[in-house]
Amino acid sequence: MKKKLFGQCAACNLEKPEERYRNISNYALEKALTGIASIERDLTYQPNNQKKRITVSLEEYQRLVNNSKSVEELKIEIQELKGQLEIAMKPMSPDNNTFIKYFNDKIQRLTTVLYNYQHREGNKPVLDADEFVTLIENRDPNLRDFFNLIYQSMNPNAKG
Repeated sequence: MKKKLFGQCAACNLEKPEERYRNISNYALEKALTGIASIERDLTYQPNNQKKRITVSLEEYQRLVNNSKSVEELKIEIQELKGQLEIAMKPMSPDNNTFIKYFNDKIQRLTTVLYNYQHREGNKPVLDADEFVTLIENRDPNLRDFFNLIYQSMNPNAKG
């Protein structure tokens, strides 16, 4: 004799008394749900047919594959890296002319940004330090990490 089960479906939580449902164990339900969820959530990658499996979460996979940087952001980043490379490749002179030129360039950029922000655009001065750094770095990407350099050079605890 066949069993007839009536009542709530364990898989989809529907309750229709006129329909028959199979009984499903909690373990089977959990296994089915985690199987579907893991397929949607994880990407499994097997390089060179090795036995190791590397699992990457969907968020990490999306971050790696769909990098949302625009072409303009990438061009700015390339220009910054070129400038850093040029500075690093220049031979150090004993009279510190390289640092003087670097510092003068950064100060000139800083004053240009502040002049344009306050006088040409008519904005009030920014008094909060974090907002000030964000403003300067957003307006001229070449000034990124300039304030960290100044702070580290003036911080006596960081000096060795």
